[in-house]
Amino acid sequence: MNPSPHTLPRERSRPARRRRGVVVGALVAALALLATPLVSQAASADTLDPGAGNTVRVQEGDPALVYDGPWRTMSGGDSAGGIRFLNRAGSVTLTFRGTGFTWISRTTSYAGIASVSLDGDDIASVDRYSPTAKYKVPVFSRSGLPDAQHTVTISYTGTRAAASKDKNLVIDAFDIVRGDGSTPEPTPSDAPTPTDEPEVPTSDPSTPARPALTPSATAPLVAEETDPVLVWKGRWKDLKGGDSGGSMKYLTSAGSVSFDFIGTSFRWLSRTTSSSGIASVSIDGGPATAVDRYSPKAEYQVPVFEKNGLDQGRHTVTVSFTGKKNPKSSGKNLIVDAFVLSADGLAVGGVTLAPLVDGYAVAWNAPLSSGAESYDVFRSKADGSDERKLASVADPVRLYRDEDASADEAYRYWVEGVDGSGSRARLSESVSTTNAMRSQRAAVSAAFDCPAPTTTVSDSGELDSALRSAGSGDVIRLADGEYTGEFALRKKKDVWLCGSPDAVVTSGGVSSGTALMLNDVEDVHLTGFTVRDSFQGVQVLESEGVTIAGLTVTGIGYEAVHLRSQTTDSLITGTTIRRTGLVTAKFGEGVYIGTSDRNWCKYNDCDPDRSARISIIDNTISDTGAEPIEAKEGTLDGSILGNTVSAGSRLDSDVASLVLVSGNGWRVSGNTATGGTTYGYQVITRADGSGNDNSIDGNLAVGSTSAPVYLHQPSKWTTEGNTLSCSNSGADPVGTQPCTP
Repeated sequence: MNPSPHTLPRERSRPARRRRGVVVGALVAALALLATPLVSQAASADTLDPGAGNTVRVQEGDPALVYDGPWRTMSGGDSAGGIRFLNRAGSVTLTFRGTGFTWISRTTSYAGIASVSLDGDDIASVDRYSPTAKYKVPVFSRSGLPDAQHTVTISYTGTRAAASKDKNLVIDAFDIVRGDGSTPEPTPSDAPTPTDEPEVPTSDPSTPARPALTPSATAPLVAEETDPVLVWKGRWKDLKGGDSGGSMKYLTSAGSVSFDFIGTSFRWLSRTTSSSGIASVSIDGGPATAVDRYSPKAEYQVPVFEKNGLDQGRHTVTVSFTGKKNPKSSGKNLIVDAFVLSADGLAVGGVTLAPLVDGYAVAWNAPLSSGAESYDVFRSKADGSDERKLASVADPVRLYRDEDASADEAYRYWVEGVDGSGSRARLSESVSTTNAMRSQRAAVSAAFDCPAPTTTVSDSGELDSALRSAGSGDVIRLADGEYTGEFALRKKKDVWLCGSPDAVVTSGGVSSGTALMLNDVEDVHLTGFTVRDSFQGVQVLESEGVTIAGLTVTGIGYEAVHLRSQTTDSLITGTTIRRTGLVTAKFGEGVYIGTSDRNWCKYNDCDPDRSARISIIDNTISDTGAEPIEAKEGTLDGSILGNTVSAGSRLDSDVASLVLVSGNGWRVSGNTATGGTTYGYQVITRADGSGNDNSIDGNLAVGSTSAPVYLHQPSKWTTEGNTLSCSNSGADPVGTQPCTP
């Protein structure tokens, strides 16, 4: 990874006729897409084929999906930030080549029962009801299909569970799996596929093998203690608490739990307590391994046992009560919370992309195996040519910045886990750039693309006059030199202000004055110059379509760049910010979006500041007094993507993280935060509903003293829609709440 500032294009010449209708219109349209996670989609409506040994995620908007009926769209904490839903007759159909698929959906109190058909045959009814909304839920899976073309159809039935309030059907995404052919997968029938490997005998040889848990190619499968595949013996009891799924089973006398699974790795999750005993774990009837679950105080969702590197195929696991205990323990209980299983313990899933100025930030989930020591990151062109290994990244980092990827080229990325012995993942999941991603890259590049100047200024008076008299289509160029004053552009439209880093705008000192204010403007673009030695750097109020690209903002008394008062559809990219909060550290944010609720009456007629759809992409921010990036309560639907932020010695002691979000609908992805704060990233919720529906994925926190991500979920009020992805990295666990694969 390269934490150094980018070398950015400056002031590339363009014909003056390229104005709002082409450049800015395309920019705003593209930025509207940036709030959703960037994951692979099919390139055409042809049969979707992940390729042998791969898994591909098909989002709800992918052209491979054929919708029938009056489907509607909705945004939220889903796989790509949105869903399609249906409240009357209709269906969705997907044709693919592969060996399995998983349907991913929301489950809600309004959900109905859907029907699933495969290759023309009805195979299941799926009840998606849950008392509270849950996101990115794998509601149905089928594996072991022949490696051939298949068609799956999900249909609205108009039926529902008795507890449900409605009958809706929701499509979030599909995961399509194509095996590599090295090992037959189980067929969907009750009978196992004949193989050369010996089956584990059942108590009655005439009895068919019992059902097996079957994880997909790269995504671990979590089997909660309620899973019907688990076979319980003894007097098990149920108990609710802070466990996976909110509950567990426990045993204080003779008994066991067993299950079959198809894969190579599994992990047992349990509570550990001061009254825990020593359990035994046996695999395929082999020797038992003792597992001491004692701990001085109760701990939840602890991986107390893990096994990797099993032969590919079917295995039977048995966990038994032994009646033995640690001398320090006050009891001998056995607790089962859940089992996590993997088809390939080193396989990496959840690969996502976020746009950078010169490429993409690639992030991925941790594999199941705790023995993974590094990850090899690969890239090829979409047609498979020019395959290359980009880097080897050491665990626990799971983020790589590919800063040499053309915006005009289509690429495919994948990641392989490697353990200490050199063994690497057998299965992999790839993600491909799409036309939408390349359009987003082009939109970011356009922000640096200053047209030929219509006016060149060389002193403060000329700059002030040019700003006051600017008309639509004007391009003001700053000659190299220093411009001292409090400059403002008010009620203007379609204006560029450009210069080199040697063109310096300053208020004259850090104790007073805003160097540059934009107020009630539309489609105004700031490119390339420096703002320094001012009380406040750049302020943007009540504006739309503002771009700030390639600026250097340094030596600021309070915050460096502040967008507020209903400013919308704007972009900050490729900008270097450092040394803020020189007057008061706690007010020295790098990029500050919105207004604190304490100031809504002062600045916003006591209404929330609904600044919305602000994109903060690939900036370098360091040595700030307060958070390098903060999005306040009231703000909506923004993106914080691919930024590099770091803490310095001047950071205020009350600052707990380097990126702080308390708005709604933000995506935070592909960022690198370095410093000794408690967390790298924070999402703060409030009783008024602020801080919900945010997606935190693919971020790296280095040096945090606690978890990389703090996700605020107080018991005093309801929170919803916040998604903490397992693709965040830097420490384990990745957050203060369970992550979503």
